[in-house]
Amino acid sequence: MISPYVYVGLDHITVHHHAPQILFDRVLQIVGKDFKLDRSKILSRRRWRDCVYARQVISYILRVHYRMTVTKIGILLDRDHSTIIHATNQHFNDYEWNGEYREICDRILMYLGLENKRLSL
Repeated sequence: MISPYVYVGLDHITVHHHAPQILFDRVLQIVGKDFKLDRSKILSRRRWRDCVYARQVISYILRVHYRMTVTKIGILLDRDHSTIIHATNQHFNDYEWNGEYREICDRILMYLGLENKRLSL
């Protein structure tokens, strides 16, 4: 199959398509395993610190590493887009100041084969 980018002279561009739900399920499973939380607790409205941290890590990974929109992440996590923006920004603060959170996040990124990106959006 010929890429549609060939016709407009952009054949040097590589586009990676990820099915958002499959990607989300994989990240959710790995984060839940590391935080020892099941899917229902992560997606619940609970404000337990572990649940909040798990949602922050998921938001950060999907937003920064997989370049997913805050609206799409919000739909997947059943949250408002502004909550996703806040969670992603809060990740950088918690990563810098909370050693335990940093270790968990680094372990999850290593398991996913991703490198840590310290720049904020």
